[in-house]
Formats: sequence, structure tokens, C-alpha cells
Amino acid sequence: MNPPRLLARLLVLVTLLLATSIVSPAPTARAAWNGQQIYISSAEGGVTATSLQIVGPNQNGSVVTYGAYFGYPGPSNYWVGGWWWKGKVQVTIGLAIANPGLSKTVTCYGDVPSIQSGSDWVRVSFNRYGCWKS
Repeated sequence: MNPPRLLARLLVLVTLLLATSIVSPAPTARAAWNGQQIYISSAEGGVTATSLQIVGPNQNGSVVTYGAYFGYPGPSNYWVGGWWWKGKVQVTIGLAIANPGLSKTVTCYGDVPSIQSGSDWVRVSFNRYGCWKS
């Protein structure tokens, strides 16, 4: 093969490789790899979430804030899909307590593992007295 033709083919190959690496999307977290998703779950009947805020490092190490307002009475369970967390997170949940008809806010802290087998979800349970990673 003549050297100019070989050089031209090599340049095309290098250009294609560079173009592919530039337009490829950044890797996302997945189960047991680089962060987990969070869901909240009521551990007491008649206690639901009216709001939710999660603050902590994401899969890239940047501190991010997720917030949602549900209104009254709100869900007993809520999955925060598409947000990946790892490390120490703060979870604040606004509560509606059916009996005696109160509302309050609880805050808890927990470590979300980077690596976890079986599921890519971490549960935070709550009741009228507080919340905890379970």
C-alpha cells in the first residue's frame, strides 16, 4: 500500500475516533456503580409527605438540591427517579398528620452508598417523630 493513501486512511480513522468521543454522552450512574436513587416511605398510617427536599452530592460529586411540593394530604411513598446521590445527604420532609390534623417538618441525614447490590434505590422512612434511612 502506498504511504500517502495509508496516511489518509489513518487520518480518517483518528478523526472518526475523536468525533465519537466528543459527542458521546457522559456516563450516568447505575445500580452498584456510582450512586443510588432515593425514595421516601411512610412508616405510620395517616402520615403523608406534603413536601420533600434532598440536598447532597450527586454521582459527579456536585452538591445538588431536589425539591418537590405535593400539597395536602400528599403521598405515603414517593420515588425520586433520575436523581443519583452518594455520600452524606440531608432529607427534609413536610408532613401531614391526619390524626390530630397537624403538619410539621422533619429532617434526617444519611450516607448513601456509591456501590450497592440488588437495587439502585435507598429508602428513607418517616413518621410523625422523624425520618431515617432504612
